[in-house]
Amino acid sequence: MDRPTVLLAIAGDPTQHLTALRAAGFDAEAGAEADAASAHPPDLAVLDCDLPATRVSQLYEMLHSDAAVPTILLVGETTELPPGVGSGISHDEVALKPVPPEALVYRLQALLIRGGQHLPTESG
Repeated sequence: MDRPTVLLAIAGDPTQHLTALRAAGFDAEAGAEADAASAHPPDLAVLDCDLPATRVSQLYEMLHSDAAVPTILLVGETTELPPGVGSGISHDEVALKPVPPEALVYRLQALLIRGGQHLPTESG
C-alpha cells in the first residue's frame, strides 16, 4: 500500500485537512469524490457524525458492509450517533471535534499501524 486512500466526510471546508493528509502521503478525497468510494472502498475513513443522520448512516453502512474500513468518527459534545453507527467499534475510533489537521494525520497513521500496515511516505 503506497498511498493509502482516505475518505474524508466532514462538515465545512475540508481544504486544510486534505492538504495535511496529502502532504503526509495519503490519497485523500472529500465531497463528491468521496461518493465514488463505493466503487473503490478506501483504506481508511473519517466520518463527521454531525452531518445529516441519513448521510452518516449511508456512509457508515457502505464502509462496513463487506470488510470493515477503519473509521474515525468525529463527534461533538452533543452529537447523537444514528442507529447502527459505531457498531463496528473494533475497527472504529471516536474523536472529539474539533480535530486539527495534524492530529487527524497522526490518528490515521495510528490506525494504519494498528492494522499492521506501513505508514505512507511523506511527499513534498
